Amino acid sequence: VKSYRIYINGKTTPIEGGASIPLIVPIKAPDNANGVAYESVAIAATQASSNQAVFPSEPFKVAIASAFDVALNKSVTSDASALSPGDEVTFRVDAANTGQGLSANTKVLEKLPDGVTFVKSESFMCPTGYVSGTPDACEAGAAAGTYDANSGVWTIGDLTAGSHASLYVTVRLNDGTDGKTITNNVEFKDLPPYDVNLNNNKASTSITVKHRLAGKVYFDKNDSSSYTAGEEGFNGVTVNLVDAAGAVVATTTTDADGNYSFAKLGAGTYTVKVVKDGAIKDMDQTEDPDGTKDNASGKISIGADNPTQTGVNFGYNPNNIIKGSVYRDDNRSSSLNSGEEGYEGQTLSLIHI
Repeated sequence: VKSYRIYINGKTTPIEGGASIPLIVPIKAPDNANGVAYESVAIAATQASSNQAVFPSEPFKVAIASAFDVALNKSVTSDASALSPGDEVTFRVDAANTGQGLSANTKVLEKLPDGVTFVKSESFMCPTGYVSGTPDACEAGAAAGTYDANSGVWTIGDLTAGSHASLYVTVRLNDGTDGKTITNNVEFKDLPPYDVNLNNNKASTSITVKHRLAGKVYFDKNDSSSYTAGEEGFNGVTVNLVDAAGAVVATTTTDADGNYSFAKLGAGTYTVKVVKDGAIKDMDQTEDPDGTKDNASGKISIGADNPTQTGVNFGYNPNNIIKGSVYRDDNRSSSLNSGEEGYEGQTLSLIHI
């Protein structure tokens, strides 16, 4: 606590009634000051005519808050150009403080969005180097507090003037996120009311998961022209993905259950084509996505309104032939012998049991 006494000699030149004397007293808070300081002023005087003391005025106070400016930046540090469910993504949050005031007990709310699962996190504190604008990454130094993935709160602690910290959070994309845009928001939590700029207290970044197209190549045992649970898939069948220009953009083979999948696809129009070879070479096609039974699906469009297309199935059934003769068994041998004549124009029925 410091006090100053200012003496004005009014005997030589008395201060007239109604006159005022401005006093300008610059006050500078020390670096990393925290909280509110109060400046109080009281006035005492003596009447020039009677030399009688005048009772001092009631002191009045001026509150001076120690201001600071904290800022946030949000980005993605891992490759997010071709994401699919199961991939890992690392988000980076940068928090910084400019100005002379201390940002005490600083907390950041980094609540993970739907569609991701927390994997790990690490943080770093850089004691100096931040001036203004968008905070840079802090990639070395001591740990910058703690991060609770359940609550999403990053408790940094004290951010001194000019210091900044970075938090790296790695997540895994959940199943069902194909084609979705996932936005990660971040903001300061429970800041004291002395931040001079509130426009830089929030940040966000987004990632977009690529689209997926999938189906099955199977043995249509009951010849129903649609997949029935329990019907076996054909393993090792080659499946091509063709774009709108007719070019093959991806090739895969079916797994042991006959399943195939094309992931990391951009929005667009595609056609799935099955190479009729191997186990299905001599079979008849029973199910075709567009009904043409030409081993191709027809055009399939995927995008924001249709991020994932599954169930693009192809069914096949053996092309079996039953043939024989209706003949006169002249020698009653119960088998056709050379020279025995056949009966022309006979009607036969085939019964499926």
